[in-house]
This record gives sequence, C-alpha cells and structure tokens, in this order.
Amino acid sequence: TLGASTVPAQSLLPGYMACFTRENPACRCTLLCGDSAAVQQMLLNGDIHLGLVGSADDRQDLIYEPIAEDRLVLITPNTEKYQAFAGKPFPIKQLKEETFISREKGSGTYQAGKELLNELGIDIAQLRTAVEIRSTESVKQMVSEGLGVGLIAQSAAQDYVQFGKLLAFPFPDSRFRRQLYIVKHKNSILSPIAQVFYDYARKTKEKASAK
Repeated sequence: TLGASTVPAQSLLPGYMACFTRENPACRCTLLCGDSAAVQQMLLNGDIHLGLVGSADDRQDLIYEPIAEDRLVLITPNTEKYQAFAGKPFPIKQLKEETFISREKGSGTYQAGKELLNELGIDIAQLRTAVEIRSTESVKQMVSEGLGVGLIAQSAAQDYVQFGKLLAFPFPDSRFRRQLYIVKHKNSILSPIAQVFYDYARKTKEKASAK
C-alpha cells in the first residue's frame, strides 16, 4: 500500500509502477492519494507502507530518501500580457502584483513555493490569493482560464504548455529545484515486496545521478 502526493503520483509513479510490475508481476498495489502532509500522517497512522511526497519535515519518526528532483515554474495564461515576458526571467516587481491560484498549505508544492518566494524577497502571505486548491490539475485549468497565475512543478506544467494553454517561466537559480522523496516509518519492518519497491526507487535515483 502506497501513499503519494500530487506531483510524485503524476511524474514518478507511472514509470516506477510500469517497470516494477514487469519485474514483479504478482505484486498488487493499493494507492492512496493526498497532499504531502496527509501522506506523512498516513505513515504515522500505519495506513500505508511507503509514501512518495514533495516535501520533508522534521518528524523524527519518518525517514526521507530523495529519489528525484523537479523545479518550480510560474505558470500564466497564454495571453499577450505574459507573452511579452517570454524568453526572460519573470520580473519580480510584476510577480508581486499578480493574483495567485495556490495549492493548499499541506502540499509540498505550496511549501516549495513559499521557500522560493522567500528567496526572492516575497512574503507569500502578502500575495493576492484568489483560490487555494488541492489539485495541481485544477490550478492549471484556472490559470489557463485567466483567473490568475500559479507556482507548480515543471513536470506537471508540460502538457498544458505543449498545447499552448499556458506559459511557463522557470527560475534559473539551482536553489529553486525541489526534492521528491520516498518516505517510510522509522520503526516499520517492510514486507519483502515493499522493501523491493523501496530499494528500486532508491536505485533509480542513483542511476539517474550517475548519468
């Protein structure tokens, strides 16, 4: 039984499960989804064996292993106003004037966005936030309709950007990359198949780092 927050569920799990089940065809997986805080709580409650999350906290009962990284991008409607900024960093002054469509506060994306904005000298609490929402897909839909702008993972933005529904502005500084983690309870004894999946996820990270 796995738990996963939005970005790992969309960007990591499909590939992981495709390869893992080919090698372990008898394995059956139950997936429970929630934001990063909810997945961490599922682990503490014993509801899941392993979690995939987009943020780590200081809970000493949980062990976090980084298995991938992503970067946050600013997504905007694909309109003339924002097309004028294409090919260059989005102006910080303009960023402070925008209305935001935000993930909920328990999500890893929200926490990473808060840290990014803090690095840019922006207090997230002072931004105009129109909506806080649980789904990255809903953030993309609302931004594409012109309700505001948002901060989401680059991997999650690619489909809408490809079809011209959104513009995406990366932040060039490497500090704005975020880690994705596999996490387990410190005191848990994993089943053999859960241990195989845990080791597989960690080895996949090692192979990617070696390339």
